[in-house]
Amino acid sequence: MSNIVNSDTLKEIRETTGNNYIESKFPSVIPVIDVNPKKTKILNIFYNKEATTTGQNINIYTTPIDRDFFLTNCSINKCCDATSDAVTGSYLTIPTADGKVMYLVLAQAPLVAGDNTLALTFQQHPIRIKRGGVIVLTNATFSAGKYYSSGSIQGYEILNNQVNYA
Repeated sequence: MSNIVNSDTLKEIRETTGNNYIESKFPSVIPVIDVNPKKTKILNIFYNKEATTTGQNINIYTTPIDRDFFLTNCSINKCCDATSDAVTGSYLTIPTADGKVMYLVLAQAPLVAGDNTLALTFQQHPIRIKRGGVIVLTNATFSAGKYYSSGSIQGYEILNNQVNYA
């Protein structure tokens, strides 16, 4: 097996990780980069949105219609005070490419203060999302107190079996 040394790549790794961090901490480790565009997946999409009013729907991300979007992580967070009468909780609505809808629900007990987070990771098996699909955060329904929620998504896009680096 032959070795290919790319000094520009090694320079970029050094600049990204700090001054010779890899060589100083792990002298026997050789940096390897997969250059097959069908297998290389760069996490290039990250969105986080917040909802603060009762029953508010916030579009977190609309997937492109001309390429596939793969969801690798999603999370939902809520924070409320003890006077909040919310009973519905907050949730993310995620339309998958196979025509189904995935819900990530963070339940809420009324009149209980708290800050909770629910997160899911699909790194090994990303979920392909419907082209032109809208990922939506829906805030809890309440009439008293304060209730805030936020949702975030992470993923990458592929155009014609090529990773979109934009």
